[in-house]
Amino acid sequence: MEISFTNSLSLGIDPPLRDSGDIEGSPGAILHGTVGKVVLRKGVITAKRHIHMHTKDAADFGVIDRQVVKIKVSGDRGLVFDNVVVRVSPENALEMHIDFDEGFAAGVEDFQLVELIRY
Repeated sequence: MEISFTNSLSLGIDPPLRDSGDIEGSPGAILHGTVGKVVLRKGVITAKRHIHMHTKDAADFGVIDRQVVKIKVSGDRGLVFDNVVVRVSPENALEMHIDFDEGFAAGVEDFQLVELIRY
């Protein structure tokens, strides 16, 4: 279960900042919903910023799987996101995953073009 920093504060838990899917040693949680509950013994993390790329996109951008890049967002509230992990797979579509709070603060909109900066 990937949660934002804001959600972790509201829930009173301190999940580690990790790559998506890296859940070893992470805290668990109990999720209550309208049809019951689910008990997670582990798996609560805050995901690192990352970009999913198809292998062709990665070749076009000159990056490789697990490379760390910067992403520049232009606009009235533009900023540069550091430490963005590239995730390459032939099954991926090109999309960036950032924390909702970060995207909102930067004024990021769906399908907005951004600039990839290699270190």
